[in-house]
Amino acid sequence: ALKSHKMIHTGKKPYKCDTCNYVTVSKTHLNSHKLIHTGEKPYKCDICNYATTQTNNLKSHKHTYTGEKPYECDMCDYGSTQKSALKSHTQIHTGEKPYECDMCDYASNQKSAPMSHKLIHTSEKPHKCDMCDYASTLKHNLNSHMLIHTGEKPYKCDMCDYASNKKSALMSHKLIHTSEKPHKCDMCDYATNWKHNLKSHNLTHTGEEPYKCDMCDYATTIKQNLNRHKLIHM
Repeated sequence: ALKSHKMIHTGKKPYKCDTCNYVTVSKTHLNSHKLIHTGEKPYKCDICNYATTQTNNLKSHKHTYTGEKPYECDMCDYGSTQKSALKSHTQIHTGEKPYECDMCDYASNQKSAPMSHKLIHTSEKPHKCDMCDYASTLKHNLNSHMLIHTGEKPYKCDMCDYASNKKSALMSHKLIHTSEKPHKCDMCDYATNWKHNLKSHNLTHTGEEPYKCDMCDYATTIKQNLNRHKLIHM
Protein backbone atom coordinates (compact mmCIF):
# COMPACT_ATOMS: atom_id res chain seq x y z
CA ALA A 1 0.00 0.00 0.00
CA LEU A 2 2.85 2.39 0.86
CA LYS A 3 4.61 1.52 -2.39
CA SER A 4 1.48 2.31 -4.39
CA HIS A 5 0.95 5.52 -2.44
CA LYS A 6 4.49 6.76 -3.20
CA MET A 7 3.75 6.44 -6.92
CA ILE A 8 1.12 9.18 -6.54
CA HIS A 9 3.99 11.61 -5.90
CA THR A 10 6.07 10.34 -8.83
CA GLY A 11 3.17 10.15 -11.31
CA LYS A 12 4.24 6.63 -12.26
CA LYS A 13 1.42 4.22 -13.16
CA PRO A 14 2.97 0.83 -13.88
CA TYR A 15 -0.21 -1.26 -14.04
CA LYS A 16 -1.73 -1.13 -17.52
CA CYS A 17 -4.91 -2.63 -18.93
CA ASP A 18 -4.29 -4.85 -21.96
CA THR A 19 -7.75 -4.09 -23.38
CA CYS A 20 -7.82 -0.27 -23.22
CA ASN A 21 -5.51 2.61 -22.24
CA TYR A 22 -6.37 2.54 -18.52
CA VAL A 23 -3.34 2.81 -16.20
CA THR A 24 -3.09 2.92 -12.41
CA VAL A 25 -0.69 2.88 -9.47
CA SER A 26 -2.44 -0.11 -7.90
CA LYS A 27 -2.69 -3.71 -9.02
CA THR A 28 -5.94 -4.02 -7.05
CA HIS A 29 -7.42 -1.10 -8.99
CA LEU A 30 -6.38 -2.73 -12.27
CA ASN A 31 -8.05 -6.01 -11.32
CA SER A 32 -11.28 -4.13 -10.48
CA HIS A 33 -11.07 -2.21 -13.75
CA LYS A 34 -10.71 -5.40 -15.83
CA LEU A 35 -14.14 -6.53 -14.62
CA ILE A 36 -15.61 -3.71 -16.75
CA HIS A 37 -14.45 -5.54 -19.87
CA THR A 38 -15.60 -9.00 -18.72
CA GLY A 39 -18.97 -7.79 -17.43
CA GLU A 40 -18.39 -9.74 -14.23
CA LYS A 41 -19.83 -8.29 -11.01
CA PRO A 42 -18.60 -10.51 -8.19
CA TYR A 43 -19.83 -8.40 -5.26
CA LYS A 44 -23.53 -9.11 -4.81
CA CYS A 45 -26.15 -7.80 -2.38
CA ASP A 46 -27.78 -10.53 -0.27
CA ILE A 47 -31.04 -8.56 -0.03
CA CYS A 48 -31.72 -7.63 -3.68
CA ASN A 49 -30.23 -8.35 -7.11
CA TYR A 50 -27.72 -5.47 -7.00
CA ALA A 51 -24.21 -6.44 -8.07
CA THR A 52 -21.05 -4.45 -8.63
CA THR A 53 -17.38 -4.68 -9.53
CA GLN A 54 -16.22 -2.95 -6.34
CA THR A 55 -16.56 -3.81 -2.65
CA ASN A 56 -16.93 -0.12 -1.70
CA ASN A 57 -19.94 0.23 -4.00
CA LEU A 58 -21.60 -2.77 -2.36
CA LYS A 59 -20.90 -1.37 1.11
CA SER A 60 -22.48 1.98 0.13
CA HIS A 61 -25.45 0.20 -1.45
CA LYS A 62 -26.22 -1.70 1.76
CA HIS A 63 -26.58 1.61 3.59
CA THR A 64 -29.78 2.20 1.57
CA TYR A 65 -31.41 -0.60 3.59
CA THR A 66 -30.08 0.46 6.99
CA GLY A 67 -30.64 4.18 6.39
CA GLU A 68 -27.13 4.79 7.68
CA LYS A 69 -25.27 7.80 6.26
CA PRO A 70 -21.80 7.64 7.84
CA TYR A 71 -20.30 10.49 5.83
CA GLU A 72 -21.64 13.73 7.32
CA CYS A 73 -21.05 17.37 6.39
CA ASP A 74 -19.71 19.50 9.25
CA MET A 75 -21.27 22.65 7.76
CA CYS A 76 -24.90 21.47 7.40
CA ASP A 77 -27.06 18.41 8.09
CA TYR A 78 -26.17 16.66 4.80
CA GLY A 79 -25.23 13.01 5.09
CA SER A 80 -24.33 10.39 2.51
CA THR A 81 -23.58 6.71 2.09
CA GLN A 82 -20.59 7.60 -0.09
CA LYS A 83 -17.40 9.45 0.81
CA SER A 84 -17.07 10.81 -2.75
CA ALA A 85 -20.60 12.28 -2.56
CA LEU A 86 -19.70 14.11 0.64
CA LYS A 87 -16.57 15.52 -1.00
CA SER A 88 -18.64 16.85 -3.91
CA HIS A 89 -21.23 18.24 -1.51
CA THR A 90 -18.72 20.27 0.54
CA GLN A 91 -17.81 22.14 -2.65
CA ILE A 92 -21.35 23.57 -2.62
CA HIS A 93 -20.36 25.52 0.48
CA THR A 94 -17.06 26.68 -1.02
CA GLY A 95 -18.51 27.39 -4.49
CA GLU A 96 -15.62 25.46 -6.01
CA LYS A 97 -16.23 23.84 -9.41
CA PRO A 98 -12.88 22.35 -10.42
CA TYR A 99 -14.12 20.07 -13.18
CA GLU A 100 -14.57 22.04 -16.43
CA CYS A 101 -15.75 21.33 -19.96
CA ASP A 102 -13.12 22.15 -22.59
CA MET A 103 -15.79 22.93 -25.20
CA CYS A 104 -17.87 25.51 -23.30
CA ASP A 105 -17.97 27.33 -19.95
CA TYR A 106 -19.70 24.48 -18.10
CA ALA A 107 -18.12 23.57 -14.77
CA SER A 108 -19.11 21.24 -11.94
CA ASN A 109 -18.12 20.11 -8.48
CA GLN A 110 -18.46 16.48 -9.59
CA LYS A 111 -15.66 14.76 -11.45
CA SER A 112 -17.95 12.62 -13.61
CA ALA A 113 -20.30 15.49 -14.56
CA PRO A 114 -18.18 17.05 -17.36
CA MET A 115 -17.80 13.64 -19.03
CA SER A 116 -21.57 13.22 -19.16
CA HIS A 117 -22.00 16.88 -20.10
CA LYS A 118 -19.70 16.56 -23.12
CA LEU A 119 -22.16 14.11 -24.67
CA ILE A 120 -24.46 17.11 -25.19
CA HIS A 121 -21.95 18.41 -27.72
CA THR A 122 -21.83 15.07 -29.55
CA SER A 123 -25.55 14.12 -29.14
CA GLU A 124 -24.31 10.67 -28.10
CA LYS A 125 -26.47 8.71 -25.63
CA PRO A 126 -24.39 5.70 -24.57
CA HIS A 127 -26.61 4.51 -21.72
CA LYS A 128 -29.31 2.44 -23.41
CA CYS A 129 -32.23 0.48 -21.98
CA ASP A 130 -32.24 -3.19 -23.01
CA MET A 131 -36.03 -3.42 -22.65
CA CYS A 132 -37.11 -0.45 -24.81
CA ASP A 133 -35.59 2.26 -27.04
CA TYR A 134 -34.83 4.69 -24.18
CA ALA A 135 -31.31 6.13 -24.16
CA SER A 136 -29.62 8.79 -22.06
CA THR A 137 -26.38 10.72 -21.67
CA LEU A 138 -26.45 9.98 -17.92
CA LYS A 139 -26.15 6.58 -16.27
CA HIS A 140 -28.28 7.56 -13.25
CA ASN A 141 -31.10 8.59 -15.64
CA LEU A 142 -31.01 5.08 -17.10
CA ASN A 143 -31.03 3.59 -13.60
CA SER A 144 -34.14 5.63 -12.75
CA HIS A 145 -35.75 4.65 -16.05
CA MET A 146 -35.20 0.92 -15.41
CA LEU A 147 -37.40 1.20 -12.30
CA ILE A 148 -40.33 1.86 -14.66
CA HIS A 149 -39.91 -1.66 -16.05
CA THR A 150 -39.42 -3.33 -12.66
CA GLY A 151 -42.18 -1.35 -10.94
CA GLU A 152 -39.84 -0.73 -8.02
CA LYS A 153 -40.33 2.49 -6.04
CA PRO A 154 -37.43 2.68 -3.60
CA TYR A 155 -37.95 6.31 -2.55
CA LYS A 156 -40.62 6.26 0.16
CA CYS A 157 -42.16 9.09 2.16
CA ASP A 158 -41.80 8.69 5.93
CA MET A 159 -44.99 10.68 6.59
CA CYS A 160 -47.45 8.83 4.31
CA ASP A 161 -47.58 5.85 1.93
CA TYR A 162 -46.28 7.79 -1.10
CA ALA A 163 -43.46 6.10 -3.00
CA SER A 164 -41.64 6.94 -6.22
CA ASN A 165 -38.96 5.68 -8.56
CA LYS A 166 -37.34 9.14 -8.50
CA LYS A 167 -35.59 10.77 -5.55
CA SER A 168 -36.42 14.25 -6.85
CA ALA A 169 -40.13 13.38 -6.94
CA LEU A 170 -40.02 12.28 -3.30
CA MET A 171 -38.28 15.50 -2.26
CA SER A 172 -40.95 17.54 -4.07
CA HIS A 173 -43.73 15.40 -2.56
CA LYS A 174 -42.50 16.02 0.99
CA LEU A 175 -43.19 19.72 0.51
CA ILE A 176 -46.91 18.85 0.55
CA HIS A 177 -46.58 18.01 4.22
CA THR A 178 -44.84 21.31 4.99
CA SER A 179 -46.97 23.52 2.66
CA GLU A 180 -43.68 25.00 1.42
CA LYS A 181 -43.67 26.18 -2.22
CA PRO A 182 -40.06 27.01 -3.09
CA HIS A 183 -40.53 27.33 -6.85
CA LYS A 184 -41.82 30.87 -7.42
CA CYS A 185 -42.65 32.76 -10.61
CA ASP A 186 -40.70 36.01 -10.99
CA MET A 187 -43.46 37.57 -13.12
CA CYS A 188 -46.48 36.99 -10.85
CA ASP A 189 -47.31 35.55 -7.41
CA TYR A 190 -47.61 31.94 -8.59
CA ALA A 191 -45.70 29.42 -6.46
CA THR A 192 -45.54 25.63 -6.45
CA ASN A 193 -43.75 22.73 -4.83
CA TRP A 194 -42.96 21.20 -8.23
CA LYS A 195 -40.24 22.59 -10.49
CA HIS A 196 -41.87 21.26 -13.66
CA ASN A 197 -45.17 22.96 -12.70
CA LEU A 198 -43.33 26.30 -12.58
CA LYS A 199 -41.75 25.56 -15.95
CA SER A 200 -45.21 24.92 -17.46
CA HIS A 201 -46.61 28.02 -15.75
CA ASN A 202 -43.87 30.25 -17.18
CA LEU A 203 -45.08 29.32 -20.67
CA THR A 204 -48.34 31.16 -19.96
CA HIS A 205 -46.31 34.37 -19.80
CA THR A 206 -44.29 33.68 -22.95
CA GLY A 207 -47.18 32.25 -25.01
CA GLU A 208 -44.94 29.37 -26.07
CA GLU A 209 -46.57 25.97 -26.70
CA PRO A 210 -43.68 23.53 -27.06
CA TYR A 211 -45.71 20.31 -27.04
CA LYS A 212 -47.01 19.89 -30.60
CA CYS A 213 -49.03 17.11 -32.21
CA ASP A 214 -47.30 15.54 -35.23
CA MET A 215 -50.65 14.62 -36.82
CA CYS A 216 -52.44 17.98 -36.65
CA ASP A 217 -51.82 21.59 -35.62
CA TYR A 218 -52.68 21.09 -31.94
CA ALA A 219 -50.15 22.55 -29.49
CA THR A 220 -50.10 22.99 -25.71
CA THR A 221 -47.99 24.10 -22.77
CA ILE A 222 -48.53 20.80 -20.92
CA LYS A 223 -47.10 17.47 -22.03
CA GLN A 224 -49.92 15.45 -20.42
CA ASN A 225 -52.47 17.43 -22.44
CA LEU A 226 -50.66 16.44 -25.63
CA ASN A 227 -50.68 12.77 -24.60
CA ARG A 228 -54.44 12.93 -23.99
CA HIS A 229 -54.99 14.74 -27.30
CA LYS A 230 -53.13 12.07 -29.29
CA LEU A 231 -55.74 9.52 -28.20
CA ILE A 232 -58.13 11.25 -30.61
CA HIS A 233 -56.03 10.08 -33.53
CA MET A 234 -55.88 6.46 -32.36
